[in-house]
Amino acid sequence: MCWGYGDDHRISVPENQRFFKDISAGAYHSCGLLENGDAVCWGDNDNGQAEEVRGEGFIAISAGGSHTCALRDDGTGACWGGGGVVPLDGPFTTISAGWEHTCALREDGTASCWGNGDKGQASPPSGRFTEISAGYKHSCGLRENGEAVCWGSNEKGESSPPADPFATSGVRAAPAYDSFDAASILARFSTGDALEGEVRAAAASEILARYGSGKPD
Repeated sequence: MCWGYGDDHRISVPENQRFFKDISAGAYHSCGLLENGDAVCWGDNDNGQAEEVRGEGFIAISAGGSHTCALRDDGTGACWGGGGVVPLDGPFTTISAGWEHTCALREDGTASCWGNGDKGQASPPSGRFTEISAGYKHSCGLRENGEAVCWGSNEKGESSPPADPFATSGVRAAPAYDSFDAASILARFSTGDALEGEVRAAAASEILARYGSGKPD
């Protein structure tokens, strides 16, 4: 089920497809993986980003700006559509499609990015990460110690994450902070309205997914 703004059918899940093992919402299109690993997408398809890709045995998918990327069960990547469509050699453990670039983590935890890097968003720092997310003109990764590191554009503070470490799994409570409504904060992250002092605790993967997908200007 999808909801929100959908004038180009980006929230219109195909009637005959209701069961997915993975799903991702991009800028103007959305994609899901069927149980057999086939990719099914819907929404804007001006650059071929919403084309169906079958027979590849995908295990993960990420819808970006005008392109889509997915991982096969052997860790190799595949991308289709507009910007950032030529993946580097894998294998990878996770992949994230941004506006015009894509980032992925290798088996040793190091990050690789490709595509448009005009703001440095495709030039990750060295070191190991446990999570990664490519956004509009920036990218973010989570270190093994819970430290969030971002690179690329910082015009709205999107590459200046809070100094406190995030949980590497599950939910991390921060007793020194006030209580919060995680759902509303994540919703504000998705629109770019919440950046400073909002996040108190949440699942690291969810925070990075929203925090790293900043709203285009």
